[in-house]
Amino acid sequence: MGRFIVIRKMNRPKILIVDAQIAGHHILWLGLVARSMLELGCDAVLLAHGDLDEVKSRINQLDGELLSVVTLAGFPRGRKTSVETYLSAVAAVFLQYRCDRIILNNFDTIASGLFRKVLLGYRPPQCLFGKINAIYHRPRPLDVTQKTLGNTWKRQGMRLLLHQGFFAGILLLDPFLIESSVEMYGAYSRFVFIPDPWRDNDEDPVCPPELVGAQTRGIRLLQYGVGDRRKGTELLVNALKQADADVPLTLIIAGFQRNTGLTDSLAGLKKPHSFVLIDRFISGAEEKFLLQYADYLTIPYLSHYGSSNILSKAAQYAKPVIASDYHLIGRLVGNYGLGVLFKDNDARALASAIESLSATSSCSEQLNNYRHQCSYQAFKKALASIMRFA
Repeated sequence: MGRFIVIRKMNRPKILIVDAQIAGHHILWLGLVARSMLELGCDAVLLAHGDLDEVKSRINQLDGELLSVVTLAGFPRGRKTSVETYLSAVAAVFLQYRCDRIILNNFDTIASGLFRKVLLGYRPPQCLFGKINAIYHRPRPLDVTQKTLGNTWKRQGMRLLLHQGFFAGILLLDPFLIESSVEMYGAYSRFVFIPDPWRDNDEDPVCPPELVGAQTRGIRLLQYGVGDRRKGTELLVNALKQADADVPLTLIIAGFQRNTGLTDSLAGLKKPHSFVLIDRFISGAEEKFLLQYADYLTIPYLSHYGSSNILSKAAQYAKPVIASDYHLIGRLVGNYGLGVLFKDNDARALASAIESLSATSSCSEQLNNYRHQCSYQAFKKALASIMRFA
């Protein structure tokens, strides 16, 4: 167990921030929540899973000063992170560091298992009751459109935990679920909307070397982030192959790609379309350049349930998106007018959407309005609001 000692001022609440994963959005949110708590006048203890040296390295990539002002602890090594071991570790660190409240950075890690187990008689450690603030990224049991027997069962587990006073607050990234969740659980509800935020980047933009001298033509599309099948990159490439060749397009794919056949697929693009592949980690300065350089950001995710930080980044830089109409991303883009939608998992529909693009967007006002809704300040305000429940 690693540890950084922090001199604590009197009467500052100490918040335990927990995440059992460090990949993808997990480490980003861990840093954002910790920084928010510090700015709100709290001390922070981070409880992370995995090699603490790797955790430190990843945190330092995002916020070089954070580890000097928080305490870092680790889950027990070599043990499977079941619901029981997860909550036992949280309880032990909560008591050891004399914390006041807890934020589960990614409640999804244990949510389904916890809901099932409490219905079978499991009871979490008593010291956690009334202290848990859970950030629930993909809350299918709260979504009445997710009509499965499993979700019906899990809703009853949620109801029992709320009735028992386990949660101080539950933060949802889906603004459309707040009202229905309050109606579903009535007097026991503790639901608050929290945005998937963008943050200011003070770095000077740096052009990735792969773009230097590249022949980029026409409208520039940016497919950004770690690539795997569910991100829809292959669908996007196939759609470009079908798109009208009279409209020149350049597809920029940036971020480590897990699809080993992507290069061969891209080679099939025909003129006047072109591509630039940047298959590696993207620095903050390069990210800033790419987001400024692009005309549109693409979010062709395949039947993706939940949010995407790419949508917030698009609003930050006033860039319209091309997105699947599926679930939350589709509703946000459609309701707030943030870009162009296409039928989920349909390459021909995506090709038609691409053909409808113009070099100048007509949704700059809508993007600016949404930009304020998903700012870091709005994120921090949501975290501040849960303090009244604890």
